[in-house]
Amino acid sequence: MSCSIALRRSPKPGAFTATLASTPRSPLTACVFIANPTHGTVTRVKKSLEGGAAGAEGGWEWPSGNAAGHPRIVAGWSLGAAVAAQVAARHGNDVAGVMLLSPWDRLAELARLHYPAWLVDRFLPERYDSVEAAARIAAPALVVHGDHDTIIPIALARRLHDALPEPKRWVEVPGAGHNDLLARRETWEAMRAFLAERGR
Repeated sequence: MSCSIALRRSPKPGAFTATLASTPRSPLTACVFIANPTHGTVTRVKKSLEGGAAGAEGGWEWPSGNAAGHPRIVAGWSLGAAVAAQVAARHGNDVAGVMLLSPWDRLAELARLHYPAWLVDRFLPERYDSVEAAARIAAPALVVHGDHDTIIPIALARRLHDALPEPKRWVEVPGAGHNDLLARRETWEAMRAFLAERGR
């Protein structure tokens, strides 16, 4: 039996809920998706980042009692990709694979594209350096990015991909922006192929 795990926002700050779904046609046995629990709430950015990290670690531990012995894939989109990179870096060889969708290289570099550098340096409390994390990721990686992403430009994702060790795969989705990446068939085909390979 195969399974997937989806993390969802919980009413309790820093907490998460998990749902186990049977996927008998997939060779994958366990998949952990990481998401920002309070995305879009500007006044709670710092709390959101801390809660996302806590939820990610809780999600990582969840399969231990529910899908013990099965490989785990860590995946994240946008900010979730930065959290996923940190989780994959922390857990080393225990990670079967990592999928980073619309990722950045360093949060500060991204912020400077949208705000004055002095403002970023003074007020950005978190750094989320995915390039630094990439050097410690031992698992095979998939990076997917839209070439029309104006929120996280594709050049930042390329830098992260370059920093990842082999084996790794780069998928550029033509015409895809930031918020529609998960609506594109190419994205899901790339993830499906990656998961099938990791489930061998």
